[in-house]
Amino acid sequence: MYWFLNGRPESLVPLLLSGLLWAGGGWLLSLALFRVSSAERIAVGPAIGMALHLALANLLARLLPTAAAFAVSAVVVGGSGVALGWRHVRRPDLESLLRAWPQLLAWLLMALVITQVGRGVAILDDRKNLSLVSLLAQGNVPPPFYMDGAVPFKYHYGGLLPGAEMLALGGLMPWSALDVSKGMLGGLAILLAWHLGRRLTHRGAGGYALAAIVTFATGARWLLLLAPASWIAAASQTITLWGSGATTASRLDTALLQDWVISGGPVGGIPFAFVNGMSEPFILGMQSAAVGLSRALVLLLLLTLRRERSAWAAVVWALILALLALTWETDFLLFGGALVLVAAAGWLGRRVPGPGRSAALAALSVLAAGVLAAVQGGTLTEVTGGLLSFDAHTAAATAGIGLRWPPAIVSAHLGLLRFDRPLELLVGLAEAGWPLLAMPAALVLLRRSARRRYELAALALGSFVAAIIPTVVEYSVDRDITRFSAYALGTWALLAVPVLFVLARRSRSWRIPTAGIAWGALTVAGGVVVFAGLLSAIGTSVFSEDIAPVDAGMTRRVWGTLEQGAWVLDSHPYRAVILTGLRTRSTRTDFSPVPEWEALVADPHPQAVLAGGYRYAYVDSDWWASMSPAVRAEYEAGCASLIARDLDSGRNPERRLYDLQACRP
Repeated sequence: MYWFLNGRPESLVPLLLSGLLWAGGGWLLSLALFRVSSAERIAVGPAIGMALHLALANLLARLLPTAAAFAVSAVVVGGSGVALGWRHVRRPDLESLLRAWPQLLAWLLMALVITQVGRGVAILDDRKNLSLVSLLAQGNVPPPFYMDGAVPFKYHYGGLLPGAEMLALGGLMPWSALDVSKGMLGGLAILLAWHLGRRLTHRGAGGYALAAIVTFATGARWLLLLAPASWIAAASQTITLWGSGATTASRLDTALLQDWVISGGPVGGIPFAFVNGMSEPFILGMQSAAVGLSRALVLLLLLTLRRERSAWAAVVWALILALLALTWETDFLLFGGALVLVAAAGWLGRRVPGPGRSAALAALSVLAAGVLAAVQGGTLTEVTGGLLSFDAHTAAATAGIGLRWPPAIVSAHLGLLRFDRPLELLVGLAEAGWPLLAMPAALVLLRRSARRRYELAALALGSFVAAIIPTVVEYSVDRDITRFSAYALGTWALLAVPVLFVLARRSRSWRIPTAGIAWGALTVAGGVVVFAGLLSAIGTSVFSEDIAPVDAGMTRRVWGTLEQGAWVLDSHPYRAVILTGLRTRSTRTDFSPVPEWEALVADPHPQAVLAGGYRYAYVDSDWWASMSPAVRAEYEAGCASLIARDLDSGRNPERRLYDLQACRP
């Protein structure tokens, strides 16, 4: 009940054909439009194809059913690759494909491990992501708020499009589709990081070093275990833990000695001292599909910028950037905005030559992507609509921005760590960790790369802006502002690798190479410990929070068989959305229950439920037992039609799905 809706692996055939089309088309486009090596093309080509495929499918889904939108998008990408790239194919290019099996095997193995970890955990908004995958696969593009289908949702759903395709086109279950997509995206990002490291350092070891940094780099909260206990106890008196930090313990000194408490976490646990609230390791963050796709897209841009063969490359960049805006708007605004600034500075500076054709094309691509981001759906579209006041409802969870004073370091677990409190500042520096020491590397590359390697200059420039924002800007959902900190710290760690390799080559002493190795080992130490905890999830199977095996059985029976556009009522706020792909209305965007929903759950007469806008009712044993005998009789012998019924041996064992269409007065 974990893998396939129909229990037949052959349902994967349409999905595999789609993958071959967009991957092959991307490989041909990389050959025609970009000067990348044959080895890099093995990863860059499929990444280009995937990005174009998802960006186009998101637009086509407004006009076509979801499965058709993904299929047509794959054909368009494949056809474009043939039209533009076939004449560029030479025998050495085909031979390089035959020699590419180690890379493809490595991608497959990484994807397999990440998928198996994802199968055993249900973390990082798993319930929300599963609900949106199911909604997207049923044609709700862009998706509404998953617990109120009448409200647009300000959410970066781009990373969920691969899962939606696997569900709609490949016949996977919602949870297996999401887990497999996270594995594919995470493995691709690591492979791209390996290629970028080889290019920046001109060494094979540089590829492995950068891949390790990208995968495992995080803060050093564990250093607090080595600090005097009296310091940590004193800091704990003024620090207010947030989110899962507060769930773990009420005080910092207590939490540091315990496992991280997070719903749906791995069975072996992860020590709280090794997770991070400013820059979680990618090996953990990739369990949110948005992080995996956004990391892959940024690395793809770094590998293709300055490598264009023709102006058509700008179209590819624009679609990649538009997908980045749909996936992780923070990275788009920081990296894309910095690209425009670097190009503009080159044009406006009197003593600096123009940035060249490549930077100009990149800047134009950012502007084109910004136009697409305003209309394609997701966070930036909803924000644009709110600013222009097109809709009184605009976006779910509309956020306010203000000035933070006094300045503070922000951690999603440890809360606000103020600069004017020395012990809190000490905790904040440990939370930022070893990547903070790599900040000078970004300064070096910002100064030396502004003209020759404008993409690295843009990456560095965006990192300094990102570092400043959380300290002085207050956000209504303050934990989310740590995305800026994560961008800054992750960028500094990445840029330190090529700088350290250059210094090591020029140095005649053993001290610099040794210091570089020590810094790298300390930077990845926390991520390695987190990965060890995640590995304990392999071998277990978790559908999601509050999803039982009997729900999985009902998903197999009813997903894709119900009327699209209809609504479903459940006594659980979002469960039926995952299982059916239909909308519901149970909870407002501030996560308070809708009174009408509470009233219908308390007294679910079929006529009243239908009049409330719900065609279907998904009923479990507990809800059934709470109904009055008269209401149960209406479902058993009245107008309600029983579509499916299933049960297992667990608590709350029975599920029923009723169609109330015949209950109209």
